[in-house]
Amino acid sequence: MTPTASITPAKKASENLENVYVYPSLYNAVSGVRGISFKNLTGRVNIRIYNLKGEIVHLFDGSTPAGEYFWDIEGQRRKNRISPGIYLSLIHISS
Repeated sequence: MTPTASITPAKKASENLENVYVYPSLYNAVSGVRGISFKNLTGRVNIRIYNLKGEIVHLFDGSTPAGEYFWDIEGQRRKNRISPGIYLSLIHISS
């Protein structure tokens, strides 16, 4: 009998991110919302958040055992206060 190796294919990124959602999609501190929530994350994630100028305004790299991450915008120092508006997030999930 000749041994053979088998490889179990990893999930495609699209399958890992298929159910991820982020809210609110338009941040506005006046609404009373303290930050932005990321839900249905799996495993270890790297989240980069950019403003519309392409500048990184927030980084997170860590595990999300509950599948959630909350970016507490209101808890940031005064000099790094985030303006109301639209932000782009890049989410990378590693196994």
